[in-house]
Amino acid sequence: MRYIIGRVLKNIPFINKIWASFMEFIDFKYYKKYCTGYKIIPFGNYCFPRVISTLNRFKPTKKYGEESFPLDLAFSDFAINTNLLSTHFKDFFTNIEYKEDGKYYINSELKLSFNHDHMPFPEFKERYQKRIDNLYNILQNQQLHLYFLIATFDPISEETIRQFLNEVNKFKQNNTYDLIIINQSKENIKSAYKNVHIIDLTKDTLFDKINKKGDWVGELKWMKSRNARKFNSIIKSKLSQIISIGYE
Repeated sequence: MRYIIGRVLKNIPFINKIWASFMEFIDFKYYKKYCTGYKIIPFGNYCFPRVISTLNRFKPTKKYGEESFPLDLAFSDFAINTNLLSTHFKDFFTNIEYKEDGKYYINSELKLSFNHDHMPFPEFKERYQKRIDNLYNILQNQQLHLYFLIATFDPISEETIRQFLNEVNKFKQNNTYDLIIINQSKENIKSAYKNVHIIDLTKDTLFDKINKKGDWVGELKWMKSRNARKFNSIIKSKLSQIISIGYE
């Protein structure tokens, strides 16, 4: 309902500003009450995990003091991301190129694309070094339960999942973190690990419908269509069964 009201009011600047301030106050109270004791870490393969978790208030946004992590908004590959984790992102800044046509950075060797970062390279490097540091600081915080959240259009092997868990186990015990895989590929992903959860979207057709014009973010942000609302409801329901936040 809040997104429908927001969509209506966005064309009335003065009232919209009051509404936005009110919702920020409500959100601040909500995050302070519920979003404690855990962190959601988007870990690939594109920005969907960050968008869907903040949209549904599982994860606070930056304005509420939430840290950013290196794979929040990048197009990436889960297996390569796991290797980066094992090397403390050693080669992350190696072979970075700036694509003049799209005005963004890529690392072809690591299958990384940073479509949201339009800035000089020194600023880009400083930003992502901070995000890398944030990741390892969180990994070493034994008071927090971590939820690694990924979304993929490519199938992931059980061996790749095992390798990822082995890397995280260097920092965390099995019962202090979970891996959530939103499977948007056309093949089933299997795992026997208790702390690995698969959200199966192999038969989903809604995402393609809301992304028909390449604007799935806008569709979900403003809940523009019945398909967007239905798709979001499905993901929200499945995530709420996994993430322990006293969610209503």
